[in-house]
Amino acid sequence: MRKNIGILDRIIRMTLGSVLVYLFITGGFTVLVTSLLIFLAMIFLSTGLFGVCPIYSLVDVSSKNQNE
Repeated sequence: MRKNIGILDRIIRMTLGSVLVYLFITGGFTVLVTSLLIFLAMIFLSTGLFGVCPIYSLVDVSSKNQNE
């Protein structure tokens, strides 16, 4: 797959994913909330790390500049 996430978008996703992991580690949430935190963190961290968003691909959107 072609990368379709720009630098700023990747930074935001990685930061948000890290915050969700932090909340998972420090919080005393219910099983449902904990599962949701981990699921969302995995999505944000993986899309930020690889630079590819499947949803962006489906709707033919890219936050990546041509120069990146």
